[in-house]
Amino acid sequence: MREQNSNFSHEVQNKFHPSNILLFGLFTDKRNANEKDLLTGSLDPMNLLRNVQINEKLENGKFANVAVLFQMVQFLFDVPCVIAYQRQILAATIHPIYSCVGTYAQLLNKIYFSSYQHSNEIISRTSIYNNILYKLGNSIKDLLNNLLSLKLFSECVQLHLEGTLMQLTKIFGSLHAGIIPKLLWTEQLYRRCAKSMTINLLKFDNIVNNPKTYSKNECDNIIVLLKNKIEDANSFVNVLNLYKEDYHNIIYPMQIYNNTIFKNNIKRNIVKENSRSYHLKTNYS
Repeated sequence: MREQNSNFSHEVQNKFHPSNILLFGLFTDKRNANEKDLLTGSLDPMNLLRNVQINEKLENGKFANVAVLFQMVQFLFDVPCVIAYQRQILAATIHPIYSCVGTYAQLLNKIYFSSYQHSNEIISRTSIYNNILYKLGNSIKDLLNNLLSLKLFSECVQLHLEGTLMQLTKIFGSLHAGIIPKLLWTEQLYRRCAKSMTINLLKFDNIVNNPKTYSKNECDNIIVLLKNKIEDANSFVNVLNLYKEDYHNIIYPMQIYNNTIFKNNIKRNIVKENSRSYHLKTNYS
């Protein structure tokens, strides 16, 4: 019994250690030597998470990112800030995948629902892009499925991902049948992804400019960029498996994992509150 109590006490102490509460492990490269290209110094796929931008500028006029957020929260160890921080980390984990989904939805809008001069123009665009859009949709669908299979998140976050996958699958099914999806579907899909990021104070820029104006050159460029985004996101999801324990160190599941994470605005703006002190520290340290 004494040994069991000792083990339990050790587990509690470990879980509530500041390094675990602030998810230090997410800012460490956990890949082994075989997974790294030692000759080229391959980038850590987790940089995709760390470089997600916060929708708040620093004193130097640049947007902060998750790495800066991590530095700031180490000096703000109070409960509301920790809850806000962990919530932003969770949203930032999903950000690279939702960025692919949102870009895809906007690309569909640009191709199928932008202005056109002649009624047969949409038929022409369909013949050009239907096959590649189908393949891109399938790749993103696999990406979402792979993230879901890791089971990093609580039930309600998993349900949000599943809902996104369901909306994407509906659009994907239309393309598979050679039918143009409905504008309402693509707009709902984009808003779903964008809102879940912006209410958590994460920037949700995408690579589709002027989605209401069609340009073949622009669409071709977006497709190339989207393929690269999907490839990077796949590498990111594949390495997330090494960080399961870190995600399971989230210590406020009721506050963080409830339905408010993708519905209500976050209550604390860590970057805004600490931009000045961070500026002074980084310039005089």
